[in-house]
Amino acid sequence: MILTAVLKQATFVFFKGESMRRIVVLAGYLCAFTLLFSSCAGTKAQTAVSMKPGVYTVTQRGFAADFTITVEVNEHRIVHIDVVSTQDTAGIGERAQKLLARSVVENQSTNVDTLSGATISSLTMLNAVRNGLSQAGANGNMFSENKKSAPPIHVKGDIESYRPDVLVVGGGLAGIMAAMTIAGEGGRALLFEQNSFFGGSTLYSGAALAQAGSDIQAARFPQTTADTLAAWLKESNAEVEGFNPVLAETLAKQSSSAANQLIQWGLKIGSMVPFGNGAGITLNVDSGEFAGRGLDIFQQIMGRFNDFVEQGNIAYLLNTKVTELITDNSGAVTGVRAENKQTGTSTEYRAKATILASGGFADNREILDTMYTRYGSSSGGFSIGNMFAAAKAAGAQNYRMDATRFDGGMLPLAGRNGAMVEMEMKISTPGFVWLNKDGRRVENENGSDTFKRWDAWRYAKDNTIYVLLDQSMVDKNEVFYIGNYATFVSDTGNKRFYELLNAGRYIWKGNTIEEVAQKAGLNAQAVARTITAYNQYCRDGRDPDFGRAAAGLIELKPPFYIAETIASVKGSLGGLVINPNTQVLNTGGNPIPGLYAAGEIVGNIGSTGQSWFGGVCLILGAGYGQIAGQNALAAARGR
Repeated sequence: MILTAVLKQATFVFFKGESMRRIVVLAGYLCAFTLLFSSCAGTKAQTAVSMKPGVYTVTQRGFAADFTITVEVNEHRIVHIDVVSTQDTAGIGERAQKLLARSVVENQSTNVDTLSGATISSLTMLNAVRNGLSQAGANGNMFSENKKSAPPIHVKGDIESYRPDVLVVGGGLAGIMAAMTIAGEGGRALLFEQNSFFGGSTLYSGAALAQAGSDIQAARFPQTTADTLAAWLKESNAEVEGFNPVLAETLAKQSSSAANQLIQWGLKIGSMVPFGNGAGITLNVDSGEFAGRGLDIFQQIMGRFNDFVEQGNIAYLLNTKVTELITDNSGAVTGVRAENKQTGTSTEYRAKATILASGGFADNREILDTMYTRYGSSSGGFSIGNMFAAAKAAGAQNYRMDATRFDGGMLPLAGRNGAMVEMEMKISTPGFVWLNKDGRRVENENGSDTFKRWDAWRYAKDNTIYVLLDQSMVDKNEVFYIGNYATFVSDTGNKRFYELLNAGRYIWKGNTIEEVAQKAGLNAQAVARTITAYNQYCRDGRDPDFGRAAAGLIELKPPFYIAETIASVKGSLGGLVINPNTQVLNTGGNPIPGLYAAGEIVGNIGSTGQSWFGGVCLILGAGYGQIAGQNALAAARGR
């Protein structure tokens, strides 16, 4: 029996059988997801109708633009499907198409699970395959056998008899790290994941891990240690609200242990890059099938994860959303209530310790609507923030719930808040000028301060920034990503840019500043005054308003373009208050017995402040996940 567990955006699928195990990966896009591969050990040849052998070419509209596939068949079987060209996003739609093609061939069926997280990419791909088969002479009944599968309840033996030491809520890097740490020490973890795949926000990240002092790094950069990293974090963030120097030192010291453990479990490091003037080193994971994205991390360590499952030290429940923390009369957390999202049934699970690794609130509209007027999402529907309310009900304390990570420049194509990014502007392109609704510049457009760059959208009226550029900048650059920066393809030849311009959707052109500003709905005179002054700065080689470097001061010349962009929320930066043992603290500052937290739910600001560097998010999951696993198991064992 093949059991399939899919990841989202670029997703793993576990195949478990008597004599083999393999990991296949798939990609997804929007916010809801289904399974891809089938629960069958083999396929049946379908021979009712003969097809004309050959290779058939189909071109169809996909998520972003047309894509082309070829479908090769013999008389009775699909031999091969090739994605010849596509503009669907490299980290998501393109891989969804390619791996969906693989699934169709393996299963000899077009009735396989589509990742509804890759709604357009998946459905248009299957439709293109059917068109190719139709050209070959297949009828509607061929290749239609149901090969869909339900996500597994994965446990060695009966879930009813599984007695976990620790419950782990969330199957991203923090939750996986915590569960594997518990298993590695001989404990038993029960892992809950609300989706039908593991991965969480790590799927949107680069495959990079910030750390200091790991074994692999020490020989090349011996001067970089936990002490250098801790000192740099503390010095850089002393004035940042919510920053805790004790947590910074804790995470810095744990970072090498977490990196060493991941490497021992199979993580392969391709390169190392210093940050903070050498205070720390980013370990870039060896690029695999997912081109150095976060999924490469999972693909490399999941073999060891599956070993722990086979040994009975990890069990996991997919499509299972934890909704409530169960407490006793003393306030200690003694379990969780979880809902099976397919059946709607709710069940209580008990253990002596619980770890929350359920992600942040970057996809929680109830929270974000209180802070922002216009925004979209780049976090893929993972960070729904459902456990913040549950933790609060158990007495937990939050901090900096007003802080989120922005990468501005998203076109508001969907027209509604919280919609997944479809196109994101390359806002740091030399020469681009950012204007608010009053037609004034708001920031150093090429500045190195990441948080200030985010603040341009955060504090702009209606979280809206108009990006002004000229023809030379369009000619020299591809202006947009299709998708977002983490899982994207470039808008080759600015094809979509011109499509939207011609349609009059969020991009406008004018031969004068006044003309383009008026088309964009801005005060033409105000914009003209701003750009007249800015062009003089360019000629002078000095920006007295925002200190933009001379190299970025490029005089704007007609014709001009303006693009309307809104904030793209990529992650939350505040969260639950924890101590160095990752125990969740109550509003009185005391640990809540039995409750631990790791990953985005605890927020970056508490430990890394406003320092932003390669791998900063993943070390929060790996480092604190390891600490939480160790301490929760110790508490469960009464130590």
